[in-house]
Amino acid sequence: MVLPIKKEINRRRQERKYFTHKVNWMHQAGSSVELEALDMSPWGIFVSDEGKMMRQVKNNDPVTISIDIGKEKFDLRAKVRWSGTSVSHEKRGFGLEFDDQSKTLAEELFLQHDENGMFFVPEE
Repeated sequence: MVLPIKKEINRRRQERKYFTHKVNWMHQAGSSVELEALDMSPWGIFVSDEGKMMRQVKNNDPVTISIDIGKEKFDLRAKVRWSGTSVSHEKRGFGLEFDDQSKTLAEELFLQHDENGMFFVPEE
């Protein structure tokens, strides 16, 4: 009997920051649902639903992710690029790619993420 070898393939081209932060997900298949965001880059985000919405959501579906960082709330528009189990997080969820307008905002948020996994709003 031959056992398959599990090998992690890292297809990510951009740096990601890992954290756990509750976000609101708005999708055409239903109303707003709270999910966990587990990593983010200026180009996308991984959110976990633990497999609850896998049948309702398809690749390229538009979604909006609302991130509340306490002082401010940000809405980022994205498309579903893949769904399944994340090797990095060992959780089921969705890989989302931000639209062009949201990429600028996401880059600002990405830079406002500290080494402890928390968002912060810089003093003005």
